[in-house]
Amino acid sequence: MHHQFYNRMMLIPALVFIIYMSVACWLLLTGHLHEDAYILMIYANNLANGDGITYFTGAQPAEGATDFLWMVLLSLAKFIGADIALAAHAINGAGLSLITWIALDLARAETQSRQSALMGLLLALLLLTSQITMASLAGFSTGFYCAVVAVLFRWIYRRDAQQLCWVPIIGLVLGLIRPDGVLIGVTASLTGLFLIAGKPQFRTYLITASGAVLAGLIYLIWRWHYFGEWLPLPLIVKSADSASLPGISGHIAWARHNFYL
Repeated sequence: MHHQFYNRMMLIPALVFIIYMSVACWLLLTGHLHEDAYILMIYANNLANGDGITYFTGAQPAEGATDFLWMVLLSLAKFIGADIALAAHAINGAGLSLITWIALDLARAETQSRQSALMGLLLALLLLTSQITMASLAGFSTGFYCAVVAVLFRWIYRRDAQQLCWVPIIGLVLGLIRPDGVLIGVTASLTGLFLIAGKPQFRTYLITASGAVLAGLIYLIWRWHYFGEWLPLPLIVKSADSASLPGISGHIAWARHNFYL
């Protein structure tokens, strides 16, 4: 009986995906994506067409796409014949669905069935009306990015040694999606190192972490050779801010309007 109830609960992530994609398709038919998201998709389109990472066809490489791995995924979608905007929504929708599934799975282990059901429904409502979903609908990588963060959190929370060995790889993926993902990835990797210390998988973890670091260094060397810059564009732009603490006012405003969290 409990198993059947759990199977029905797992329909909620599918419902989240269906609702999100329905709204996304309606927006694509009646509106348009955010300007910055549209710019990134132009980069993805040019990359898929073999013009490299550039905004103008035939121009020199230019780093105007903040989310590197997101741009690569969208360019692959374009390369196989998919619509870039629709592919972006499908990936984000899958990410939101995965976040819901992870939360339900964690809730099932900690609460009773009725409580899990209520939590699942509330989570779906909160997630579909959150800034995560709003940004995803605008065409940004938010749903995909947050889903990767959720996977990282689940593996650390569960403390399963086999899953912990993958934490450095997921941390690397986060850094490739967005520059600020490096902070989360490094913190999670150090946490994983602490949790797995003394276990038989410790050696495997060190090998995985070393591979992630090597891959990160190769990416940095490549981007320096390709773009002529070591740091991603957002870090370069924000480091030139005239304010003593650039970005702090925006974060304070966000915390003030989201105090209930």
